Amino acid sequence: MLVGTSAAMDVSGSGLAGVVVQAAGAPVAIVIDTLTYLWSAWWLRAVPSPAPSRAQVRTGMNRQIADGVRFVRGNRVLMVIAVQGAMVNLGIPLVTALLPVLIVGELHLPAWMLGAYLSASGLGMLAGSASAHLLSRWLGQGRATWLVGVWTAPAALALPFIAQGPGLWVSAAAYFVVTFRIGVNNVTLTSFRQQVTPDAMLGRVNATMRVVLIGAVGLGGLLAALVGELYGVRAALWCGAVALALSRVPIAFSSTLRR
Repeated sequence: MLVGTSAAMDVSGSGLAGVVVQAAGAPVAIVIDTLTYLWSAWWLRAVPSPAPSRAQVRTGMNRQIADGVRFVRGNRVLMVIAVQGAMVNLGIPLVTALLPVLIVGELHLPAWMLGAYLSASGLGMLAGSASAHLLSRWLGQGRATWLVGVWTAPAALALPFIAQGPGLWVSAAAYFVVTFRIGVNNVTLTSFRQQVTPDAMLGRVNATMRVVLIGAVGLGGLLAALVGELYGVRAALWCGAVALALSRVPIAFSSTLRR
């Protein structure tokens, strides 16, 4: 449900952003984006805080962080999930961070086309998350994760072939396929993570995973800027495409995630 909602917002947000930038300019789009974050924060205030249990033993923050890291490092399934997720989150910003430079700056295409291209990712995530349960019932949860990765890996290598005309839409279709796989994985691998993690450790494991995954996004953006500056936009796209194509490889090292 959460993955599907996020994907739906990606579709509408990316497409709307392109239209707003084209019609009113980038500053207006940024103001609207800021207002949506304030709207989100207002709704978060309505989330109730659970009452602390008297029987709960309080431990220091550093101890909790160390426990989470230790548990993830000691569990083969969680380590595989963390590594493959980091590779995906490294590859995505390498592909997307410089898309405005390429599509609008170098190819001189209108901003709405950039928005339409980025909407492909939301559509792929939405389709993948919606299909994950059916694929898991048909193939098994582990085999669905593995086989969807195998089937979709070649599509990542089509991402850098962005050009005026059909090339843009071929790359957008490839982006849809890549993010379809990410949508499936977000559902199946989150289920695996919950299955192998005791309830008492779930919060710490989730926090550890978030640090790894969000850290990879930041690193990917930094590498995109560095590679783009030194070798050009296409080189950054190729680095991201290769990372995404190879991100299925870690799953080969876990028999649990292939069954």
